[in-house]
Amino acid sequence: MADSLAVIIAARNEADRIGATLTALREALPGAALWVADDASTDGTAEAAMAAGAQVVSRGRPHGKGANAGAAAEAALSVDPAPDLFLLCDGDLGASAARLAPLVSAVERGECDLAVAADTQGHVYVTGSTASTNADFDGVFMKTAGLNDIFVMKYDSAGTPLWARRLGGAGNVALNIQSLGAKPVLCSLIGNDEEGKKLLQCLDDKGIIEVDPSQKPAKDAKEASITL
Repeated sequence: MADSLAVIIAARNEADRIGATLTALREALPGAALWVADDASTDGTAEAAMAAGAQVVSRGRPHGKGANAGAAAEAALSVDPAPDLFLLCDGDLGASAARLAPLVSAVERGECDLAVAADTQGHVYVTGSTASTNADFDGVFMKTAGLNDIFVMKYDSAGTPLWARRLGGAGNVALNIQSLGAKPVLCSLIGNDEEGKKLLQCLDDKGIIEVDPSQKPAKDAKEASITL
């Protein structure tokens, strides 16, 4: 399963936990290449990682997590054959690193391009966008406005979809910003048709914008299908 997987483990002064993290990853993802991105640790993290069988990319002074993880990924890609998948995690996870395996499985099954989290029960959360008005995720349905809405999907540890939640488009983001006490400013192109007028009316009803009466939907138009 994980023969084409590279795991990038970001670490700085994690000598006391890096060994347990690597052991858990090796057991959960046999065959994966383990790369420790060491951010100039001073406590022997690099030595502990090498003793645990990982390959280590380390530099003489701190460069930050992103820079070191990027350097480790570049090193991993230089190996022939290059990995098809990457898993990024922290070096202080210890035994809990084994719970990341469902993230890899979700991507390998083609259910997403990017898996973003796993909780303590092994549930996997993935994110993406869909233009479908009635998206079907293996029997879990989610209604959207069909405007490339962002969503979050939850799977159990066996890969069974549990639920999908729409995060919404610009209108819903504007409402969230408004609820925090700030004033959202929307810059967008809206169609000059009844559907566009319905969207404007929804924003007007929520007090986000003030719509010119001429831009409001006709009184005999169907009920707005866009709900904020």
